[in-house]
Formats: sequence, C-alpha cells, structure tokens
Amino acid sequence: MRNAIFFVVDAKFFELAFALSRRLSDDWSVDVHVFVEDPDTDCHFLNDSIEIIEASEKQKIFIHNNELTHLLPNKLPASAMWPPIVYLRIFAPFALKEYDRVLYLDADIAPLRVDHKIWSTNLPAGIAAVSDFGMIANASIRKVSIKDWVTMLGIRSERYFNSGVMLIDPKRWIEHDFRSLLKAFVDAHENEIIHFDQDFLNWVFQDAWVELHPSWNFQAKLFNANVEELFPPIFLHFSKAEKPWHRLHDDNIDDFDRCGFLFFQRLLGDRFDALSSLFTEKKPKFISRLKAISRSKLSKLGIQSRKEKRLRAALKEGRNKILKHLENGDFIDKTDINKYYSDYHVAFDGKTLRKPVNIEKILGSGSDRVEKIER
Repeated sequence: MRNAIFFVVDAKFFELAFALSRRLSDDWSVDVHVFVEDPDTDCHFLNDSIEIIEASEKQKIFIHNNELTHLLPNKLPASAMWPPIVYLRIFAPFALKEYDRVLYLDADIAPLRVDHKIWSTNLPAGIAAVSDFGMIANASIRKVSIKDWVTMLGIRSERYFNSGVMLIDPKRWIEHDFRSLLKAFVDAHENEIIHFDQDFLNWVFQDAWVELHPSWNFQAKLFNANVEELFPPIFLHFSKAEKPWHRLHDDNIDDFDRCGFLFFQRLLGDRFDALSSLFTEKKPKFISRLKAISRSKLSKLGIQSRKEKRLRAALKEGRNKILKHLENGDFIDKTDINKYYSDYHVAFDGKTLRKPVNIEKILGSGSDRVEKIER
C-alpha cells in the first residue's frame, strides 16, 4: 500500500506544519503533503528557501501553494476561530488520488508514537476518525441538548467525530460531489452550524464512519477522564481555543497546556517565538485578576468559590460521560472500570481547573523523538 500524511494550513502556520512534516516523514517513513492555502499571500516565497527545498527533497515532503481555494463554494459560514480554510481539508484528497490511504492531521497535534497498523484499517465508507470528546462531555450547546442540536443539523446518529485526525481512502472519497453537498448542507442548516466543516462531514458520513481508538486523536477532554496512562496518545490533540503557543499555561503546574508548550517549543526551537507572536493576549481587567487571585487563595485553604464548585461539577459530569463512552466502546476493561471513576487531584488557579500530568512520561524522558510501536 502507498500511504501519505497531509496538512492544510495558511501561511502563518507553515513553519509549524513544516516542522511537524519533517518529524513525521522521518518517523513514519511516508510522504507528507503540506497544502498552504492563503489567497491573500503570495505563498511562492516558500519555494525560495534553500533549507525548505533541500529538506523537502530529502524527506519526501511536498508543498502545495494555493491549489485548493478555488474549489470552495462561495459564502460558506466561518468564524475567526474557524476561517474558510478549514473546509479545504475536504478537497485535499482529490489531489492525493495516487495513495491508498491518506491521514489528515490538524497542525495543533503532537505526534508522539508510530503505529503502522492504522494503514490497514478497513474503510467501507472511505473514512475513519475518533469521537469528539468535547461533544460527549458537554451537556448542551447554544442552550439546547447535544442530541437536539445534531438532530437540527440533520444528523440522525448520536455518534459525532472530531475532524482533527481523519484516515481517508481517496478513491472512495472522490466519489462524493462535496461542492454540491456543501451548498445543500449550508442552505438547509446555516443557522445551526457551529463547527463548520466538522458538522458537514458528520452530516455526510453519519452512521458510516469507522471509529478509531481514542489514542489516535487524544483530545484535551480525555485528560479530564484521567485515562492518558491507560492508552498513551499516538497523536496528542490540543483541541482547545487556547493553543500551546499562546503561553497561557502555568509554569508551576505540569498540566496539559504546559505539556503542549514544551512539545512545540522543543519541536520549533528558536522559531517557536515567531509562532507565539501570532497571538495577542487580552489582558484581564483589574477586578477580574483580583477575583482570580482571591479564588485561588481560597482554594489552597480548602474553601471552594462558586466558580470552582461549578467547574468541578461540570468536570465530574463530563468525565463520567466520557468514561461511559469508553466503556461502551470496549476501549477500557469493564472488569476494572470503577477505578477510573474515582476522584483525582485537580488544581484550581482561580480561573480554570488544571489536572497535573506526567509530562516527561507523555513526551518521552528528556527526548523529543517518538516511540515506535511494534508492528
């Protein structure tokens, strides 16, 4: 079988995608394609870099400049967090028809292990993905239940996947007329769409997509369920609005956010600062900072503020829903299920809950290389 991995990014995130591509090409020994889609930028400057050209030729990394944008229908709904570029991952497999399997990755993913068994996954509908654990943990969205919301989107199934990691069979994929399907979906559900391309893909492939093990797309919410040592992440997905390069982590707490910061800092080295400069932090108002400090001090004294109580209740409810999903999907041993429901320590910094994790165990002791799983 001939396989490949691909990214779709705008020019601002090319440095990140290229660094990830070099790592993946080395560790996975497959072609890696980077689609740089930025109609407002002349992306041909990328080809002027001797370093990029030499690395690409040596490592079989292929860079595509603005090859997909013209395929998008007009007037697609988007947002500041999810610009129109997010739809382009849908069209990239049309340019990768020579492969038997292609694996799409978001650029906010840390590849930590290698397991080539994924390439032999049976794809009857042409796609496999991991459930969206943010959706499973949340009780509602826009003040309606998750079940009612997906029904409003025309999704019959209660299953809903995260599109940050997708295994695709290009030959099956290109059988779909995605331009026409996108237009039909937007025309019918524009007011309900929240996750844009992800909502659309769940609508197209409802009941047909193959569910991958959570380790293939280990999302932020899974840390809340305390299962990271049960099945160590293969692809660790920083699926939060706050990204590692935003530097919003607490240096005194080894949690999920600091784990991401250290990974990408190691990956990019001196170039990490350029990525972090893309983010302009909104400084909280004086009163907000004062309240956060006060709540943090109370928490350390064992006194929970209303905010902390609310966050801890939501954490427990979401964790229990995730564990139930993992149990029903045979991802965890039913005979030992009770220990996963036990309480664990979570720190409160006055604004958010931070669950400590063993960062070096997740990333590798003192190393930035991946673990290769025996085939």
